[in-house]
Amino acid sequence: EVSNYSKPGFRSRHNSSYWTDQDYLGIGPSAHSRIGNKRYAFNADLSEFIKRPYPFHQEDDVREADTLITRLRCSEGLNISTISTDTCNKLLTYVKTHPNWFIPENNYVKCTLDGWLFLDSILLDLI
Repeated sequence: EVSNYSKPGFRSRHNSSYWTDQDYLGIGPSAHSRIGNKRYAFNADLSEFIKRPYPFHQEDDVREADTLITRLRCSEGLNISTISTDTCNKLLTYVKTHPNWFIPENNYVKCTLDGWLFLDSILLDLI
């Protein structure tokens, strides 16, 4: 992931689950979870969490946006077969019009170093 570095073979297995569309369970105040196509969040305020220790916020169908956000931040890039045809077409059009920001390779789209610098703005256009 663009903001974390590791020696080859020493990548964080814990953090990698967030960036590779795996389910994860967060427990406690301010914790977040993603199970299937749903994301959950617990209250960050400890006293409120004690009063109501169950998720207070839930979003459905966040998987495709999450996939774009997380996979484009990783050096491996995004496997375009994991996104819908509409999103894929939009992404590939964006890749063609911004060749300095992307590397299309086989079935993947990866960001260049410049692409990573502008990725937040790019994602606003794509999502």
